[in-house]
Amino acid sequence: MPDLCRLFQVLDLARDAQQAVGQVLEPFGLTQATFGVMYTLKQGASSNKDLAEEAGCAPSNITRLVDRLVEQGLVERIPAEDDRRRQVTRLTVEGHARWEAAATALQATQSDLIGRVQGVLG
Repeated sequence: MPDLCRLFQVLDLARDAQQAVGQVLEPFGLTQATFGVMYTLKQGASSNKDLAEEAGCAPSNITRLVDRLVEQGLVERIPAEDDRRRQVTRLTVEGHARWEAAATALQATQSDLIGRVQGVLG
């Protein structure tokens, strides 16, 4: 039964972690999903297809997330360099700044969460 108890502790911790991360990102106008898209775009411009593969979700979900970020001025769609008929998405200057600020804010939460994980898993 100790393993079952540990399982529920991990599930509680996962729920608490999602809530904590959500609370940190909310003042920045971000969700875990939009933050993840921006993290991928920190590596460089990307097509929605590639973003969907990176995130492991449906292209329609990526379109919705990118639309939200475009509305906030955090990303922009531009013609692809290799094929101007195709569009890629990239972070704007404001997007880079917002991502950095949110990532910095998450670091304090990350330390607390890692400590809690180590406490549960030993």
